Amino acid sequence: MVFSIKRSSFSCLFLALCCFSIHAQQVPVVKNHLAFSYDDLQLPKNESMGLLGGNYLFELNNNLYSGLGIYGAVKGRRGGFFTGGLHTGWRNTIVSKYFIDINAFVGGGGGGSAPQGGGLMLRTALDVGVKIKQSSIGVGYSYIDFPNGDISSHQISVIYRYLFKSFHFSGWTNKVSEDIEWQKKFHKFALVNPNQFSLQLTRYFPHESVGVSGKQFDNHLDILGIRWRNKLHRNFWLEFETGGAMLGNIDGFAQVFSGLSYERYIANSVYANIGLLVGAAGGGDVNTGGGLVYRSFAGFGYQINTQWSIASQIAWTAALEGDFKAKTALFNIVYHYKTLIPASNSISRTISRLNSNLKWRHYRIRPGIQRYSHYYGSGRKNDSLKNLDVNLVNLKLDSFINSNLYVTGHALGAFSGEAGGYAVGLVGPGLQMNRYLSAEFLGGVAGGGGIAVGSGQIVQPMLNASWPLDDQWEIEASVGYIFAVNDNLSAIVTNFGAVYRFRSPFI
Repeated sequence: MVFSIKRSSFSCLFLALCCFSIHAQQVPVVKNHLAFSYDDLQLPKNESMGLLGGNYLFELNNNLYSGLGIYGAVKGRRGGFFTGGLHTGWRNTIVSKYFIDINAFVGGGGGGSAPQGGGLMLRTALDVGVKIKQSSIGVGYSYIDFPNGDISSHQISVIYRYLFKSFHFSGWTNKVSEDIEWQKKFHKFALVNPNQFSLQLTRYFPHESVGVSGKQFDNHLDILGIRWRNKLHRNFWLEFETGGAMLGNIDGFAQVFSGLSYERYIANSVYANIGLLVGAAGGGDVNTGGGLVYRSFAGFGYQINTQWSIASQIAWTAALEGDFKAKTALFNIVYHYKTLIPASNSISRTISRLNSNLKWRHYRIRPGIQRYSHYYGSGRKNDSLKNLDVNLVNLKLDSFINSNLYVTGHALGAFSGEAGGYAVGLVGPGLQMNRYLSAEFLGGVAGGGGIAVGSGQIVQPMLNASWPLDDQWEIEASVGYIFAVNDNLSAIVTNFGAVYRFRSPFI
């Protein structure tokens, strides 16, 4: 049975997010899931491609859920194939611990020279499985379609989920009375959980590696990305990182890793760590085969103060199927922060209870559609496409430092305009000038899809105008300009989307 999700998919996801805001306003403890799936797609000419999916999902009520997802190739010969977008679904317990799950994903991306067309990806699935404590496992029947490409496949999929809880408060408020009220409650049932977020530079020194084109890599390859770490138990941390090519003439290369590390302080301000990561990577002439890549690392960090540190690691990175293998050096500028989590979900963790004043951090999630148009120059590697607009699905996440200054990160993937496989990662400061206007100066990396970005560095200033609907929701329209630092991309950027505002407690 195949479930069709065409134009209605984005509307369903938007409505799901609306439902979430209403639910979270009444109940601050939200159930979250880290969900993984594996699909073995059948491509034209009897080719297969293993697609690994990772989703961060939150429950809207007892049955409905929504969230964000990313899919990457890990088997076959399409390493570097990535898509990202929005995911929603309905799950219901049938008997005892057994469940049925109907879900859908819509996003954009591609790569790995796959026949994805413009890059729009639709995935629908029917899953069944069993819950085992905080985990659930199952099998499903999924259908994946790229409507303007040549990929259309239905297959049996395997799924896994892990459940955890967090605090979530819809909307923003600065009411002192509310802060005092929650301060008293959190002292009783909240635990303090350390986290780290860092800007990461990865430098690969390929070892006898030959690219997809047959050319051997002689120089180093630079990757700019972000890294997030969450303390699990005692000295063990959960790791997640993503990045894209910045130097080395490999525009289109991207990577996503996750894994575990062990960290311990060896002096007052010096800590050491070791770890193992597994993920998907490829694109930009880097031969990672099907895309499955691992990295082992060890390194040191120096704590400058309670909030900031610098860290460096040496590592070995290699593809399991492709030719790529490299000595690796990593450098991180690390921001340390602590969040609050429900105590009932963290009995096994070595985490202290709240013993200092409660603070609030304001966030925004801004899903939308972005367009490149009115090019100055070709903007494409193929001049026959130079006047063709490119549409991208866009997800922005903002974290406010104070009432006016914020840091923002953007992830984009093309879904139309014959630019399938084009992906963008941006980060930069933002200034909230008043309730309606904000400005951002963004820089980052991009590549793939035949867009002329050279070695990948791009700059994109933006001006945003928003119209508030209530304390939680806004509608936003943006205009800006994008240009590649060392190639021909130079175009007007427009963006339209929704804004969801929420806050979380921290110390």
